[in-house]
Amino acid sequence: MGAGRPICKACRPRPPRTCFRCGRSRPVQAEWPAGPVCVGCYENVRRHPAECFNCRQVRPLIARNDEGGSVCGPCVGVDLTYTCRGCGRSGEIHCDERCFHCVLAERLTDLLTGPDGQVAEQLRPLQEALTGVDNPATVVGWLAKSRSAKLLREFAITPTPLTHNLLDQQPQTQPLHYIREVLVTTGVLPPREEHLERLGPWLDRILAGKPSHHVRAVKPFAQWFVIRRARRSATRNGDYRRSSADHARARILNALELLSWLDQHELTLETLTQPVLDRWLEKGATTRRSVRYFLAWAHNRGLVTGLDVPMAAKTAPAILLKEDDRVAQLRRCFTDEALPLDLRVAGVLILLFALPLTRVLRLRDADVLRDPDHTHLLIDGHQLRLPARLADLIHRLQTHAGA
Repeated sequence: MGAGRPICKACRPRPPRTCFRCGRSRPVQAEWPAGPVCVGCYENVRRHPAECFNCRQVRPLIARNDEGGSVCGPCVGVDLTYTCRGCGRSGEIHCDERCFHCVLAERLTDLLTGPDGQVAEQLRPLQEALTGVDNPATVVGWLAKSRSAKLLREFAITPTPLTHNLLDQQPQTQPLHYIREVLVTTGVLPPREEHLERLGPWLDRILAGKPSHHVRAVKPFAQWFVIRRARRSATRNGDYRRSSADHARARILNALELLSWLDQHELTLETLTQPVLDRWLEKGATTRRSVRYFLAWAHNRGLVTGLDVPMAAKTAPAILLKEDDRVAQLRRCFTDEALPLDLRVAGVLILLFALPLTRVLRLRDADVLRDPDHTHLLIDGHQLRLPARLADLIHRLQTHAGA
């Protein structure tokens, strides 16, 4: 920087000084009646206006009175209230003398306005939810930088109503997944088993460009075996998790991988033999063994014969819990009030009934059945009678969750 050349206020050197609020030596952002204030405290005070000790108005408290109480600027003769010219609210001013709330409301309206110059009735719940957030600064930043916000603008100017089907026809990117989640959360779109519903569009994309004989073999397997079983599982369990979708995709991908390998070796499903299959299995990861589902399906349709995929060897647990330790942990889950309540309930169900953690995580309020005498837990169609102490823990957990 050459001597004597002008610089802006933001680039002007700011020697560190002691902030009146936090007491740390930092570059000064502003000089308030109470003293110099650092950047962090400057933003914090403006974002959290409070009741003035003197006038009882809610404003940023930038001064002290003679008794040491926090007061606003006008109470010490300084006309500095950080008042929004739009809504009259005192606090953090974002731009053009307006607060984040007013800026957010305007930008959301611009974003969601359709071709007719109005925000569609369907999108009003989204508009109301975003304008009502506790920290509008985060949404203003999201609107300015996020690819999801740009995608939302494209949907807003689309003349057709928003539906899951419309979103399914778009490239399935992370911004789109985020927008769908926001639309469901705010009530614009109805909820659905998202990980399950993504399987169909994913299948179409993965089969695009594949050889026709691969598509003829894999597409019916995927639709009528893999996805059909996935829908049954979702209906039975009440949800469909990402891990389940990953397993479903793996079965389809392994089928395609086997068919590609057969092409490379000038073989077909009809000429596939057990030694050849064993050679393919040995050269890949153990996850290839999930190809058994495809081969079993193909066998039932006369496409292959006499093939077997051995199960991967199961290893015993590296650490076995001693009975005394199990009882001690069980006792702690029942009595240790310092542990989170959901952790205590999960611990008892695992230690007492040997329920897998994945099954515990799928439990819902509707699985808890009560009658005048006992409490039962519905597990895969069976009613498991609960001890009174465990029933009490579950009742406390439900009450806490609903509070």
